[in-house]
Amino acid sequence: MNDIWTISPHPIASLPVPGWECLFGNNDTNMREITFWVWVLRCGDLVALVDTGLPSGDDLEALNKANQAIDPSAVFTPIKNLSQILEEEGIGPADVDFLLVSQLVSYSTGGLATGTFPNATIFCAWKGMEELLTQCPGHPPRSFYFTRESWLSLYDLLIENRLVFAQEKTEIAPGLFYEPTGGHHPGSAGIIARTPKGLIGIL
Repeated sequence: MNDIWTISPHPIASLPVPGWECLFGNNDTNMREITFWVWVLRCGDLVALVDTGLPSGDDLEALNKANQAIDPSAVFTPIKNLSQILEEEGIGPADVDFLLVSQLVSYSTGGLATGTFPNATIFCAWKGMEELLTQCPGHPPRSFYFTRESWLSLYDLLIENRLVFAQEKTEIAPGLFYEPTGGHHPGSAGIIARTPKGLIGIL
């Protein structure tokens, strides 16, 4: 069986942040531009999507206000949205078999809504959900794990048995793995894919 995946990266937004936020152990106060991505992975007829991009409307405004508490210039600049990515890839939402959430933060889950991916199985890191439900997380605050619309979609996914809370490294399909990592926060995960150039990790 074919287990070689191709990967297409799509920048969805940029955000200026102080260097100390992304260069740990370095008191760098210069503003650094970081880029946020959605990734499309393919193997034969299988399609996997890593993250769904930014939320919109009031949810994006709330994210920007939280960022501006760090620095007034820390505002997301959208580059492309999920619909544009799917169109560029020549696929529709129904073609997505797996949605792999790399972080339980609304800038990674913002495009998740009821019915958006009618055939996809969604993978999230259990430790992040456990923190959201049982503790009082500070990073991110509860309001930034999911938008209201994304949160409501989880109910349908659970009922349809299409929501997986991974607790350990899980093989999703031949050559494709989802692994909770913690690190940035408990809801962080890595995606490992076997590609023509060897194993590649998306973190």
